[in-house]
Amino acid sequence: MAEKPSEFNSFKKWTPQDGTHENKISILLFVIGWGLVFICILLSLFVVMNNINFMPLLLAAGAGIIAGVVLIAIAEIIKLLTSINDQLKKKR
Repeated sequence: MAEKPSEFNSFKKWTPQDGTHENKISILLFVIGWGLVFICILLSLFVVMNNINFMPLLLAAGAGIIAGVVLIAIAEIIKLLTSINDQLKKKR
């Protein structure tokens, strides 16, 4: 006989109204991460388009993009772990 498919859903949408601290922290990190990525992309475009010969500014923009991606990844990991925890609590 075929087994039932798992009811596990780690990709549910979160809203700030979900209430737990993990959700709020994850949403905050996600928003800050994307904001940092977009600001640093704009900064790097500004440096390249205006031929500003200031390499540390371009390096700072690159580091900011990497930091933003790391923040987004941390937010997604928190969301995934919290979803797994919720699913395990439901099974008990």
